[in-house]
Amino acid sequence: MAKETERQNDELAWPSVAILIPNWNGRALLETCLPPLVTQSYPHYQIILIDNYSQDDSVAYTQANYPEIRIIQNEENLGFGKGVNIGLKSQDADIVVLLNNDVIVREGWLEALIRPMLQDPKIGIAGCKLLYPDGTIQHMGGYVEYPLAYSQHEHWHEPDNAEMTGLRDVEYVTGASCAITRQVLDTIGFFDEGFTPFYFEETDYCFRAREAGFRIVVNADAVAVHLESASMEPVRHLQRHAFHKNRLRFVLKHFSAAKFLRDFVPAETTQLQGEGSVSDYQLFSHVYLETAVTVPELIPEKDNSQTVNAIQEALLQLRQTAQTQMQQKQAETGWPQAELKRRQTLTEHDFASDTAVVGPLITGFRRQWNNIAARWSVGHVMQQQNAYNQLVSQLLDELENQTKTNAEAVGLLFRELLQMQQEQAASTQEIQKSITNLEQQLVRIEKLLSK
Repeated sequence: MAKETERQNDELAWPSVAILIPNWNGRALLETCLPPLVTQSYPHYQIILIDNYSQDDSVAYTQANYPEIRIIQNEENLGFGKGVNIGLKSQDADIVVLLNNDVIVREGWLEALIRPMLQDPKIGIAGCKLLYPDGTIQHMGGYVEYPLAYSQHEHWHEPDNAEMTGLRDVEYVTGASCAITRQVLDTIGFFDEGFTPFYFEETDYCFRAREAGFRIVVNADAVAVHLESASMEPVRHLQRHAFHKNRLRFVLKHFSAAKFLRDFVPAETTQLQGEGSVSDYQLFSHVYLETAVTVPELIPEKDNSQTVNAIQEALLQLRQTAQTQMQQKQAETGWPQAELKRRQTLTEHDFASDTAVVGPLITGFRRQWNNIAARWSVGHVMQQQNAYNQLVSQLLDELENQTKTNAEAVGLLFRELLQMQQEQAASTQEIQKSITNLEQQLVRIEKLLSK
């Protein structure tokens, strides 16, 4: 009886847990994710599947096989941050655990993940040891390189051994498997939905939590296998754009303006001037332009408009560098215009023979036969094709020139847009000052009338 009472008291000491699983067309992944999850030894926890408008039978499969799992069905694919926020707002557990649908947890994973938070209330976010299917380490916490802000995993691809255990403090943990306390949620709020559709959401969240005084830890005794982005395989073409767009958003949120201009911009420029492809420079050019629009919302209000203007100008200069590199790369490769010009005129086949002695006779016969059987009909077709090829080549030249002109025009228009944005912000500040003055005058008048 005493042992039973002790066991019940121990269960009551464990906080309530809600496990949130974002899902999009992940039916096959759920088949491996859910079975070990529903059999965890943790006393009391709830599993919530956040379905981002899957077009497969993810929801039907879960309902049929795991009726105890709560399902939130979004009417569109909201991405990671927005989807998770809906889940966070839908529950009141003491601790929330985020889990990717491409993660397979080991026995005792949940208890090991939660235990450190009971031992130290300063621990706000805890991650686990994630392994590749081959058993090597995929993640045991991470850090952000300065100043380019590329995120790196601790012990990446290292063998898992007896030394890889215990608790350690880190800069951030991956959202593929991590626990967040209610105190963190109440203190810093939810995920920044500007990190859309994925990448850097959890990195930003961990940095915000650390700035608020919480510890970010990894408990290597909590173990799971991560199939690493298998759930995003259908949208892999979006990954590079999302990564760099959100990398810049992270930099603007967590670097001071001085560090951005002094350290990040020169390092980014050097990176651009290194080896890259045309598609790389196109991507960077678009990302810099896209980011420049968001600068006013990311820079603290205490910073003046000159700071915003300096950062936006730096981003536009990075865009210009990317475009210059792209044009140089196009000139080096010469495709498609130069290669098309080289091939635009068709030539007749040069008949030849390697046969000894009689080779010239064979060659002569082939040429004569071609003159009789094919030249007159094929020659007319070749003339038409040559004319068509020349037209295509000219149109491509015009298109290239127009593209360059459009790029320059976009830059000019964007600068005008930024100027209008700054003027609007200044006008808004003046209006706010006027409203404040009117409110103060109204208070004084009310005081006079009350005498």
